[in-house]
Amino acid sequence: MNRILTFLLIILLIGCSDTKKKNLDADWETFSLEDKDCEVSLPYNTFKTHKEEYYVEDIGKVYSYEIDLNTQKLSDKNLGYKLSIYDYPQFNFYNSPETINNFLHGTAENLLLALNAARIWEQKIEFNGFHGIELYYYMASQEVYFTTRMYIINGRQYSLSVLTDKNNFINESITKYFNSFKLINNKP
Repeated sequence: MNRILTFLLIILLIGCSDTKKKNLDADWETFSLEDKDCEVSLPYNTFKTHKEEYYVEDIGKVYSYEIDLNTQKLSDKNLGYKLSIYDYPQFNFYNSPETINNFLHGTAENLLLALNAARIWEQKIEFNGFHGIELYYYMASQEVYFTTRMYIINGRQYSLSVLTDKNNFINESITKYFNSFKLINNKP
């Protein structure tokens, strides 16, 4: 699993695909991912997408879909935004909330290991009654702070991340991005 997470992090800024968009306000646009049952808003529409299929021992097939927005050269308080969606058709999350919590904690541990990052804090969260975690961590080699929220919703993992520098590690754009995440298509 560590190699898979490392691979996913390496492809952070590559790929391309289509989404539907609608205007949220003058600054941000909302992008609907109907086949992924969600929508999210971003400050720019210059993002890239990437799709991947692979196999993970003890989990089975994994289908990933990612949206990456690099804002380092744009007028934004953050360095980047990321939405990752993972489908696990052969893995059963429905055993118990403990299974979901253990999976999310393991994912967080693998992420920190793959990035050689230090956890600042982690807390359990919920979204519409679904289990999740919020993770705040620092990658010293790049001098980058990350805030990530991960949820398991109907057997699908949604992971939202914002990258910042130390001068902007808390700002209203992070909250706006996280709060823009919505489920669509009458889901859950």
